[in-house]
Amino acid sequence: MDKTFVLKDRKLVMATQKVTAALGDQHPQPMIHIKKIQNAVSSPIVLAVMGEFSAGKSTFINRVLGIDALPVSILPKTATITKLMYGEEPCIEVESQIGDETFIRKSQGYDGLKEIQNAKNISNADFLREIEVIREVRVYVKNELLKRFTLLDTPGFNHDEAMDKKTTECLNDVDLIIWLSVHAQLATKTEFERIEQLRQSVKHLYLVINKADVHIDGSDEYKSAYDDTLLSLQKNGFADLFDEKEKVYLISCKTSIDFWDGKFQQFIATFGREVLGNDLKISIHMIALA
Repeated sequence: MDKTFVLKDRKLVMATQKVTAALGDQHPQPMIHIKKIQNAVSSPIVLAVMGEFSAGKSTFINRVLGIDALPVSILPKTATITKLMYGEEPCIEVESQIGDETFIRKSQGYDGLKEIQNAKNISNADFLREIEVIREVRVYVKNELLKRFTLLDTPGFNHDEAMDKKTTECLNDVDLIIWLSVHAQLATKTEFERIEQLRQSVKHLYLVINKADVHIDGSDEYKSAYDDTLLSLQKNGFADLFDEKEKVYLISCKTSIDFWDGKFQQFIATFGREVLGNDLKISIHMIALA
């Protein structure tokens, strides 16, 4: 079930259909509010995956969607905002802007994206100029999750000023954020500062802790490590920055060990329900404000 099914019978939504038919394009101001309602019902929620550089964001998204589209271990200068959306066929669109003109280049499959973010081209001046004018890369993936929400893969923070700017510029369109942290470098001063800044623009943030397998050796150690991690985050106030203050998602994106694979799948199922729940609440709130 998606939010369209749940929201379609709301009286206000039904009323907008009648008003739209009656007004058409003759009355632009009321139509602005009507468009907000229609978008709230029909548009996927926008969820950005953020974190400091090398937290494993691209690997995380690849694992969530079951693809191998997003390059990993890229250099900061090759990083771009990448939007993952539902599509029947795998393809990418690269949107660039030169002056006042916008150009869109489309290619089938995902090889074009890997080439854009290929670190081996970093010394090529023409390549760097092309990267600089890219506004957004859209990746189309046939995955049912992307009917519920659009994913943003963002450049990491705290490695390059231009990269930080690219990441913060996308916040106007973001509804939820997953902050991907690393178990060995959790709750650093820079993370505190960055997340407090993000909360000014986006109210719904969730913490996911990656690379937990490096320090937690399977099921025997997991429970105590989970409890210790949560208690530490609550004591230092880091947990208060996120929506789920009494929950920790400890995962590993890379390992194929059955235990950690199970934890990742458990996270996907639990968080998927949470995302849909927030999607409905946000959409209903948008309808109420329209």
